[in-house]
Amino acid sequence: MKHMVLLLLGMSLLSAGCSPVQTHGDDTPVASTNAEQETTIPLSFEEVKVEQQVTLLDRGIIKQVVKQEHLDTAKLFAFLKANEDPNRLFGGIQIGDALYEFGDVGALPYVDKLEIQKSSLFQKSVIEVKGLCGANCPFRYYITIEEAKPSILLFLNEPVADIADLDQDGVEEIVTSYGSPGVFETRIYTWRDNRIVSANHNKLAKARSVWYNRPLFQVQSGIDSAIKTYRYTSKGLSLVTER
Repeated sequence: MKHMVLLLLGMSLLSAGCSPVQTHGDDTPVASTNAEQETTIPLSFEEVKVEQQVTLLDRGIIKQVVKQEHLDTAKLFAFLKANEDPNRLFGGIQIGDALYEFGDVGALPYVDKLEIQKSSLFQKSVIEVKGLCGANCPFRYYITIEEAKPSILLFLNEPVADIADLDQDGVEEIVTSYGSPGVFETRIYTWRDNRIVSANHNKLAKARSVWYNRPLFQVQSGIDSAIKTYRYTSKGLSLVTER
């Protein structure tokens, strides 16, 4: 009789819709997996195409060299061209007797802001050239020299906020973050699969404004939306706080 009562009680519970909580193979509830996904913004990257190219330079078009730096076997210089805007600065490289040109590097009134120095990027030795043609008109080149020939590894005309290994994987990331208060655009450049790639954080987070405050990213989807703080990781942007 006792067994019959227990059997009837079990059937009654099943007919009432009671059932065990569903779990995955690792016994993790579905709800917690979804919560984890909601706190991480996955990153997708696009290959960066460098349109600026190094070309041979005809010595005859150089009107005046206004700045130069000797770096190992190369000489980097900024110059004015004959029959061009008298304030427009171009970048040149001399290796041995060969002369090369690599594009605009600023304007003559900002020549004191022009910087030419050795650096490293993506675990490569580079020459970094930084110049301005106005308050919001930056130029930044990362140039490599291999077998006595120069080439442009990366060109940016965005303000650079930082160069750091954000996810501690041994490869630096470049963060560009600029705009007006409340409407910032932020992008990351990094090295993956033997190429330079970038990710637009505003697009991926579907946010009106994303700004960088080393080493964190603040994300605001709308004018009156809460500000969420994220950290860059190998899996994407991981939520830290929300206010």
